[in-house]
Amino acid sequence: MVISGCPFVATRAAGLQSAPVTTQVPLRPLSIPNKPKEVALQSTIKVGGKMDKVDIDLLQAFTTFDECNSMFGSLVQVLDDADPAVAVLTLEGLYRIESDVDRGQFPSGRRPVVERIRNFLRKWRCESPLSWVYLQGSAFLRSLTVFTTLEVPLFIDNYGKRELLSSYGKGVEDVLIDGETPIFHVTHSEEAKNTIDEKMLKPSDNKNSIEGCWFGLANSSSVYGSTAFKTTLSKLGVTGLCQGEIVSYKKEVNVILYAEPYASAGFEGLKKPSDDAVKQAKRDSEAYVKISIFVAGKFLPDTRRFWEVVSGPFPVDHGPFCVREKRTRSSCKERI
Repeated sequence: MVISGCPFVATRAAGLQSAPVTTQVPLRPLSIPNKPKEVALQSTIKVGGKMDKVDIDLLQAFTTFDECNSMFGSLVQVLDDADPAVAVLTLEGLYRIESDVDRGQFPSGRRPVVERIRNFLRKWRCESPLSWVYLQGSAFLRSLTVFTTLEVPLFIDNYGKRELLSSYGKGVEDVLIDGETPIFHVTHSEEAKNTIDEKMLKPSDNKNSIEGCWFGLANSSSVYGSTAFKTTLSKLGVTGLCQGEIVSYKKEVNVILYAEPYASAGFEGLKKPSDDAVKQAKRDSEAYVKISIFVAGKFLPDTRRFWEVVSGPFPVDHGPFCVREKRTRSSCKERI
């Protein structure tokens, strides 16, 4: 595949047919000065047991409706086997330009081609080693607006170390969770009072590419606050979770699971490192695994249904430290 002169090759399984590239005259051409005639992106896939070259002109996305669909049809065939970084940046460039020119002809919603792009983005967020991003700041991840556009959650933070599930080898086990498992949103007393008064769990994109709310599993203490609200994924209307990132802190390995707007993956196949594997990897007998669940804003109840879906508040022990206190360098009076 060639993007601006940088080659890479992608292969696909036998039997997958390439989408034709049309050469018709654009009916509603976008004015692009000195538009290059050469193919902007090139990939090789396997068709019928032999290698077959697929030429993809990315600028077709901004010409006619038919050519736009043809380009996306060709593009999704090579995403999974393409160089992940190049593929993500290709998608980012396409969707960012579309946001500016607003042609209104990109595939959207739950169309199969869009779902294949979302699945690729989900795979990339879980399998790409991005430790350098966490060490150098979150600006790079925040700039990947394609995740926001397609409503695919992406964890964004300046703290912690990115880890891959594969690094734990055989020390991986299933996450035991379903729609009836109690989950808890923990916060400080002031925010809890606002939640009660407003009958609302306010979504935020403070640590993610899309707006949502964080939940955890039952625990007698929390580093996030002294007050908890309880619900279940079924009550929120969530029918499945997607695997998210793994972020390691001093003693904690945080496994993120996502309730996404366009995902209905069920609750099977979710994985986490075992406590023993984490203790061994960190060489710390006090190390542990924590499950964090990010629920997209569309699932949060409105004020009329709030107390039908959410119960509480319940007091929890706030400790052994306060995350907000550490990040804001302020004093927390609720910490035990």
